[in-house]
Amino acid sequence: MAVGGGIAAGNGKQYEGRVTPFVVVACLVAATGGLIFGYDIGISEERDRPREPYCKFENHMLTLFTSSLYLAALVASFFASATTRKFGRKISMTIGGVVFLIGAILNGAAVNVAMLIIGRILLGVGIGYANQSVPVYLSEMAPPKLRGALNIGFQMATTIGIFAANLVNYGTAQMKENGWRVSLALAAAPALIMTIAVDRHQCDHVLRSSAIQNTRIRRRRLTDVWEAVLFLEGGIQMIACQIGVGVLIGSVFGVSGNGTFSKGLGNLALALICIYVAAFAWSWGPLGWLVPSEIHPMEIRSAGQSINVSVNMFFTFVIGQLFLSMLCHMKFGLFFFFGGWVIIMTLFVYFFVPETRNVPIEEMNRVWKSHWFWGKYIPDDAVGLSNHDA
Repeated sequence: MAVGGGIAAGNGKQYEGRVTPFVVVACLVAATGGLIFGYDIGISEERDRPREPYCKFENHMLTLFTSSLYLAALVASFFASATTRKFGRKISMTIGGVVFLIGAILNGAAVNVAMLIIGRILLGVGIGYANQSVPVYLSEMAPPKLRGALNIGFQMATTIGIFAANLVNYGTAQMKENGWRVSLALAAAPALIMTIAVDRHQCDHVLRSSAIQNTRIRRRRLTDVWEAVLFLEGGIQMIACQIGVGVLIGSVFGVSGNGTFSKGLGNLALALICIYVAAFAWSWGPLGWLVPSEIHPMEIRSAGQSINVSVNMFFTFVIGQLFLSMLCHMKFGLFFFFGGWVIIMTLFVYFFVPETRNVPIEEMNRVWKSHWFWGKYIPDDAVGLSNHDA
């Protein structure tokens, strides 16, 4: 059982969580929660994607229908916080899987718009529950040295879900009728996987073990930099790609949108997009779920992750609703707009996000207390410091 790590009181002995087959399998099972999120993203992207430059596919009703899922996820994440805190991580993951499963069935069997909307809302509720509980569970389950590696399974599962959805869309596009039903109904598959695979005893036992380990944790030095390097490196790579794509599209299509990529420029644009996606996938994608799930003390961890999910879903809704209109009016400048936001994000990480690699969850308050800015907001008693230690 991996239950964290640190230095035992009194004897200075280093405690490290062990990586057992049980831990690996449990984390992989929990990470499948990302499948339902990724599959829905892939299905939605394919059916909303503009087919021609700039303003050819500006349909507000369609984007509202698609992005309404994220509003449902936003609201559900707060209920998930209370559920997770009171009944445990497994219950929240199970609820997410079951509700998403029902939503997928409704969408696949829909005979009118009302069924589609209800199904879409249920999908959002399922995602809200899963995205709130899975990253928290993974952070608590993993030993400090492997917390990032195991938690990244959530992002990997999300990416696999997106890839699978695109393959499904490609196949159902060849069907003469009801292809859309098959695409929507197959969302039940990842929900079924997560619902069946999660085991409550694993979750509850880990949390009890973690609570016991709290009494053994003492001060630990931070000697290396990793998660914040990843944030910064990924941010720089994403900025360069955003600017590169914007320059390419601007030089070929201009403001009018009239133009055609040559084979060479088309391949270059595709390469930049792939590099951008790769940068996001190993930095801001997984770390955006990992870091918020590990920086809070246990008593407020569920609430903190709910805020993270709700903010994520809110801006996903805003971008999903406004992206096509922004593309229509801002043209290629939209890529510079998002590049500017990545610059702001990267600078914020550089100045305000401390390194958390190899730090036991139970010692996070010490990390914040030692930070040049946040330290003044952390009372000494929150990290167990006496006046002499402080």
